[in-house]
Amino acid sequence: MLSELVNLAILLGVGYLAAFVSARIKIPAGRLIGPILVVAALNIIGFNIKAPTYLLITCSIIFGVFIGLKFNWKTLEQLRSVIIPGTILVAWYIGITFVYGWVLLNTSILDKYTAFLSVLPGGIAEVSVLALSYNADISQIVSFQLTRLLTIIMIVPVLVKSVFVYNGEHHCEQVEAQEKLGESSPIKNDWWIFFVIGTIGSILFTLIHFPAGRLIGALIFTAAYNFSPSIGDIPAIINIPILKQVCRLSSDKVTIPPVKYYNFAQIAMGSIIGTSFSRESFLNISDLFFPIVLITFLVIFNSLVLSWIFSKIFKWDLLTGFLSIIPGGLAPMVLIADQVKADVVVVSSLQLLRLLTAILVIPIIYSFLL
Repeated sequence: MLSELVNLAILLGVGYLAAFVSARIKIPAGRLIGPILVVAALNIIGFNIKAPTYLLITCSIIFGVFIGLKFNWKTLEQLRSVIIPGTILVAWYIGITFVYGWVLLNTSILDKYTAFLSVLPGGIAEVSVLALSYNADISQIVSFQLTRLLTIIMIVPVLVKSVFVYNGEHHCEQVEAQEKLGESSPIKNDWWIFFVIGTIGSILFTLIHFPAGRLIGALIFTAAYNFSPSIGDIPAIINIPILKQVCRLSSDKVTIPPVKYYNFAQIAMGSIIGTSFSRESFLNISDLFFPIVLITFLVIFNSLVLSWIFSKIFKWDLLTGFLSIIPGGLAPMVLIADQVKADVVVVSSLQLLRLLTAILVIPIIYSFLL
């Protein structure tokens, strides 16, 4: 027991220091990427740092809660305005993921689950949770996901400045960065309700063996709770004490969990991912250099093509379409969209839809196909 606690302290301590340094030198997605790189490097040179299962469960629930919190009535209104392009985009992601997965499966030594999860258009943390659920090779999956994320984050600003020409005005009011989602009022401390709801959903979905049930159960239960009516929305004629008590808890007065918990989950998940690397796995990654370069190029090229098609069909500017489609992370793309005066509502809505498609729709479909 003592050795396990010491190992956990070392893991989180190294992860925190790596995240701190990454933030200082402004590495993209530093809270996640920094711990991955440092913990992986330590394991590659001979350290044997392990991650306890309960830490993974905790991170899965936290991610599920914070993703679920992105669902509210305002988001629903945004999604209604992009229902047609959103439907096309979902179909495109499903189809293109299958194509990329098939290409990777036939140009590398990866097994089918590792190949398809490597090209899944989700975030590193979310895809990593899915990888652990499918017992896929997480180190190789992260190599693909990390390469794609870093490449996109570095290339997009260059493309914005050198390729896209956009002099329009804001199409909508600015939206706050997604990282501010967790900021809560100092007056109330009832944000723990979301974690209770998320934990219940995570347990239930795990018990029924739902794919990535820890993450998805917390997500669905949190989203459903976020959409539930407040007591003020209940007609006076309905006088059911139990119903009113449940709805009272879901009123708008319930505060959102502080973002520090999401930051902790990123650091912890990055550290967990880093423990999946070993000297042997690192040597195997060198054999994947060509497939990694090929898939990253295809992702960027196809995003440019589809954004051009969307600009013609839906009369969007090309920049809005590109930032809406490219799988470079929700928060980074929304922030870039706001800075360059693209349509932030469209970008945030479609990026959220991309993330949900990646962690909800595609895994369920491919669980029957693979």
